[in-house]
Amino acid sequence: MAPLLDGRFCRYRVSAEFNERRRDADRYTDGGPVERTRTAARVRIPAAMRLGICVESAVRSCSVIAVRTLFDAYRHTATFTCDGARFLAMAAVCYHGAMPKQLLFIPGPVTCAPEVLEALAQPLIDHRGPEFAELLTRVTTGLQPIFGTQGEIVVLGSSGTGGLEAAVASAFSAGQRVLAAPVGVFGQRLCSIARTFGLEVDVIETPLGHAVDAQVLGRYLAADTRHEYAGILLTHNETSTGVANDMAALAAAIGNHPATVVVDSVSGLGASPFTMDAWNFDIVVTASQKALAVPPGLAMVAVSARAWERMALATAPNFYLDLRKARSFARQGQTPWTPPVSILFALDAALQRYHRRGAEQSYERHARYARAIRAFAEAAGLALFSRPAAHSATVVAMNAAAGLDVAKVRAELREEHAVVIGGGQAELKGKILRMGTMGELSTVDVLRGLEALETVLRRAGLPLEAGAPMRVARAELREELAAAR
Repeated sequence: MAPLLDGRFCRYRVSAEFNERRRDADRYTDGGPVERTRTAARVRIPAAMRLGICVESAVRSCSVIAVRTLFDAYRHTATFTCDGARFLAMAAVCYHGAMPKQLLFIPGPVTCAPEVLEALAQPLIDHRGPEFAELLTRVTTGLQPIFGTQGEIVVLGSSGTGGLEAAVASAFSAGQRVLAAPVGVFGQRLCSIARTFGLEVDVIETPLGHAVDAQVLGRYLAADTRHEYAGILLTHNETSTGVANDMAALAAAIGNHPATVVVDSVSGLGASPFTMDAWNFDIVVTASQKALAVPPGLAMVAVSARAWERMALATAPNFYLDLRKARSFARQGQTPWTPPVSILFALDAALQRYHRRGAEQSYERHARYARAIRAFAEAAGLALFSRPAAHSATVVAMNAAAGLDVAKVRAELREEHAVVIGGGQAELKGKILRMGTMGELSTVDVLRGLEALETVLRRAGLPLEAGAPMRVARAELREELAAAR
């Protein structure tokens, strides 16, 4: 098959001249993909550049008709072959289908940076070879400062839940007693995993929307004078309620209690400071599709030296999600089972990008976007679900106003604005809206999402002063907007 695009197009695509010519083409048409494809040839634009404009229009709009028009217009030219046009048509339809690009404000999966997505296209390598060993070493080394640990990290081909199951199944034995402190659906899921493996789970009950009270945790552990608790199960960030726990305070409350501390930081790690070693946490789990902004498919588990020693005594049945096996193979530069190599390529690219920009930039960006969304919510009359001392930096949960149809709001945002936000789960279904800050989101993206939400809320009958919620959101983002100019 001949090349889809020639080198001239590649140069034009990234040039300011290309963008200027694209605007010229827009002046001659209503901007529709079919009409733009037909009229671009009538504007004095170089052939390769016209092709670039048409390709971009057709693929971005996901229009089968536009792609077909493009094929008809260029099938006899040297710039674009018939085979190339057919390939474009198949790629646009098969890859995009009928779905336009969406702005994802959900707690995962999230929008990924272009260089991360490009990494997925790298040729596959032998997962038992030296190239993979180098890749795995780069990834785990890059993860250590994000976890705040010098300890070993293993990578699993699974979701974050798989990482949590691996932690429980590898660290404990049936009949052992653990203390759990859930603050939402995912904390409860960790409790369910523990019960599935035969553990006795005592639960610290915390009202939804609140963070765990460190003093209450301390009292539970102080009363455990015989050290019957073999483990403590904590959640760093709970996306179902938009709550973040004060992990430093919880670590201080645990003090010198000898229990193995397992932390679910699936939606928290990378978006806010985390110091696993300083806080004496034993097993911390995260996943690729959250703050690190990588496609789903990987769980990453950091384990303390003390926890590795205790795993030698654990007897819970386990096979695929065995951290001891994962560690043994990792020391050889491998994984026990065939890994999602392409996702590891993407994670490698994301980690390099993360460290190039700096962790502080990530912390500040997530916090800034969350502040803007919270300010918008309060101005729009949507009371925050999380308490003032418990706000998450990665998800903002808002109470639905009386009479507001959450499902309808979400559907209109998705279908009319290509903006996707979350709703409530379990007992909160239909009662809250959730808007995430993770992923490759710009300030403009956040403002666009909020503007769409204001439009939908006004249409739903909420008594909003036009533009008032957006003004407070922009005020929170003023410095970044000024810097962008």
